[in-house]
Amino acid sequence: MMLVVAASCNQPAAIPTLTFSQEGCIYSGPNSLPACFELTWTIEESDHSAYIYALVTLEEGKTVQDLAGMPGEDPPPAWVRKLNYSLEVEPGTYTQTIDLGANAAYDGRPVYLVCFFADQDNAVGAAGPIDIKN
Repeated sequence: MMLVVAASCNQPAAIPTLTFSQEGCIYSGPNSLPACFELTWTIEESDHSAYIYALVTLEEGKTVQDLAGMPGEDPPPAWVRKLNYSLEVEPGTYTQTIDLGANAAYDGRPVYLVCFFADQDNAVGAAGPIDIKN
């Protein structure tokens, strides 16, 4: 007999959401999240070849303002630790489960979200810090 256990996350009362529009990307949601949560992201327009978000932590002394001007290159600058990312090419609404408790790269620091259009050189939006509750 095989037992399969599905992991689920505790969703906060306010759903963390990223919205991509022609102007960029905006985060709406709580300033504190559980270590395991679902992120919803919506692409409202189709003027770009692809839409990317990354969930990151920053080195001490760096801020969301530094992140907002970050170049869209991989690997990211040394002061950014990428924990999770996703890329989509079509408008729509997407949901991704993020489990920082199972992510070996997560060091307990607050997290940030940064957004990119694949056809532009720099970030088009950034949000944070978002505290993570274990």
